[in-house]
Amino acid sequence: GSFRAPPREMAGDMCIECEDQEASLYCTTCNETFCGPCFQSQHSSGRRRSHETRALLGEMLPQPAGTTMGDAAAAAAEGAGEGGAAAAPTQDTASMEQDGTEQTDAMPPTDPTAQTPVTQAQMDTEFTTGSEEQKPMASAAADAAAAADADAAAAPANGNGSGSAAAAESTPDSPDSAELFGPEPPPGWRNPHLDPASPPTTTTSTTPTTTTTTSSASAADATNGHGTTAEHSRAPPPSRYYRENPKFIPMRLTEDERVLFHVLEGALSVSEYTDNVDVYRYYREDLMSENWETMLHYVIGIMTSSDLKEGSRLLVDESKLKDNEEFFQRAFEVGRRYKIMNPDKMRNNYGKLMYMLQDGTRKLLGFQIRKSILTVETFLAERGGEKLLLDVELPHAIQLVEDGDRESIKAVAARKKAAIETLCARYSSEQLSVDDISRTISSLSDSLSYQAAASHPVTRMKELLTSVFTPHSPTSDRDLSIRYEAGSKLCHGHSTQFTYVLQTLTLWELITQKMFGLWWHADLDLNNDYYRLCNTGQGMQRVQQCPHVSKIMHSILADVQRKCGSWVGLSVVHLGDRDVPNALIFIDKYTQVPRILTPIVQVVDALDRMAQEPSTSAFIKLHGGAERLKVLILRDFFRHGFDGSGDDGGSCIDGRLTSAWNWCSKLEKKPYYNVFLMAGFQGFDGSFKS
Repeated sequence: GSFRAPPREMAGDMCIECEDQEASLYCTTCNETFCGPCFQSQHSSGRRRSHETRALLGEMLPQPAGTTMGDAAAAAAEGAGEGGAAAAPTQDTASMEQDGTEQTDAMPPTDPTAQTPVTQAQMDTEFTTGSEEQKPMASAAADAAAAADADAAAAPANGNGSGSAAAAESTPDSPDSAELFGPEPPPGWRNPHLDPASPPTTTTSTTPTTTTTTSSASAADATNGHGTTAEHSRAPPPSRYYRENPKFIPMRLTEDERVLFHVLEGALSVSEYTDNVDVYRYYREDLMSENWETMLHYVIGIMTSSDLKEGSRLLVDESKLKDNEEFFQRAFEVGRRYKIMNPDKMRNNYGKLMYMLQDGTRKLLGFQIRKSILTVETFLAERGGEKLLLDVELPHAIQLVEDGDRESIKAVAARKKAAIETLCARYSSEQLSVDDISRTISSLSDSLSYQAAASHPVTRMKELLTSVFTPHSPTSDRDLSIRYEAGSKLCHGHSTQFTYVLQTLTLWELITQKMFGLWWHADLDLNNDYYRLCNTGQGMQRVQQCPHVSKIMHSILADVQRKCGSWVGLSVVHLGDRDVPNALIFIDKYTQVPRILTPIVQVVDALDRMAQEPSTSAFIKLHGGAERLKVLILRDFFRHGFDGSGDDGGSCIDGRLTSAWNWCSKLEKKPYYNVFLMAGFQGFDGSFKS
């Protein structure tokens, strides 16, 4: 029953969870080894938070005295030594699909005579270092990890089993989606985007114990100043894609701001800041200061060539750059705002911009270069126009004009124009001009258009999965089962793989719908001057904690797990480690989702048309017909695009995207590659031009 330290050779073992990072910790209760991020994720809540943890070589990790968790752990150990009831041993359960059996290995009980353990609360401090103002990030990251549901702690170690996500609903630390993204549409609300002529007059909210009904007569008593009901004035989403809170949606650039953006982009294009600074040097601050000064002079010079009057004003006393603080703040804020609204732009310069802002502290520059991004909510709040967001005409004003016959498109466009005119007449004032209102509506329309474009391929791929394949009893040509072969790191039967793909697509769909919230929180994390410069195996990277993105991602993951009911694979979200060094790498990974899925969806949907066209029908028949090609392409993607393959792949949240990229890189070797070319396929990466 006494504790025996792990043997020395265990120091080279890999983490039992992600299986791609060297383990640094040993949990004596679980009897497993973990890397730092996986331990934080798996031991962030419930009983696992008090598990005893030791370094791999057996020495005791230092424990800060007087901490709440430390005192609780010491009291628990003392109570166990006096004969108190010990916590029930945990179990790791792996579902073995090959033979249909379930194997359960009980973990050994905790040794009450061992020294005081180091628990998750101490690990938060152990893994976070830096300046005093950055140390609260550790507890923020722990709170973010606690947002994941309890199924994350019980996920099978090999990533092939499935566990229950029901515990997520009872997790007290789980952040509410309404808190992060605003309220969901009220129950019973009918989409005016689909049925604008008949807005809802009855709202019914049903729970397991109560039912509340609001009739149109009673609702008429609760109206705002414009004759609209309070229930409907909460601006329900105009379509299934609209999920963002306006405080995350950036304002569209004005004409003057567009000039400023082109000036900034020109300066970034010629700057070599990251090439000169992100290297191992003892005098990096001198390099930062020199390159920052050069960059600001670039901006002033290009601005002078673009607008002589404005440039002359900036050049009055160029030696004191801090006198132009407001101008520089506007320029760098405009660049960040433009990128969020146009993720396909600035693909070469955005990282340089954010890394410069990380280093551009007041101490280095002598003035404040960072400024909050201007959003729809803050823009209206500054001008007293917040009520515009609650008006029932707003969904009509930002409605997407989708495909249809000529008459329906004209009707939607006319209704949209009338709604915009109504809002401009209703809310225009001395502080909020008609142009301001039109710009606000255009900003909301831009966000809706992007969400629709980004979410459509994911939603369509889910439809193809559920319509072409069945969860159970597949035919031989529609079997999605995978084995440990051809680079696959997973071993799933058909039903497990079907569920695994479906829940992954559901996760990607929700992420694309909430992308503006993710951009906002990524910007908060990146505007932080604490990071470690190290070689992650993918070159020199800035490794940085991401507490804001971590919180929002665990909220999204918990929502998906509640919807799916069960979870296949790992639920570890890599952030601030070798796989995903910082929030910039994270946000760049998930903007790739539409780029990956859109070409596949377009080719699959074009097959029926190609089978009918004289120029391509013979070619399609040569491959067995449109239906056979459709099944062949989708089956191959759903199997080998979700098999955990690729460098740093696996069944974790980020490994799912890695394996999809790995499939894309091998498309040229597929037997149906010529079909992609015939359908107009050009690539997955898109353009890197501005």
